[in-house]
Amino acid sequence: MGHNAIILPPHDAALAGHAAISKGWSTFPAHKDWRTQPLEIGGQGDVAYVRGEWSIVMTPANQPEQPDAGKYLHVWRRLPNGTWKLQHDIWNSDLPAQ
Repeated sequence: MGHNAIILPPHDAALAGHAAISKGWSTFPAHKDWRTQPLEIGGQGDVAYVRGEWSIVMTPANQPEQPDAGKYLHVWRRLPNGTWKLQHDIWNSDLPAQ
């Protein structure tokens, strides 16, 4: 993700920019079986989006595995050099709040 990227994680503040996003991902809990399934892709000009579903199994130390699943929305932007970069990423769980 480029310097203009923003991720909007559930139950946490938005993280903007490469350094903040890298730091945020470094604290992501242990997991396995992370899967994504795009359901809809669209856009116009230099902006595109992908809406989909995800699933994951969290594997916290000394605790039972915790499956989770939900939905996501990615917004992509085409840069002047023609490459596409993920600019906004939001996701949340389909499980009830605890």
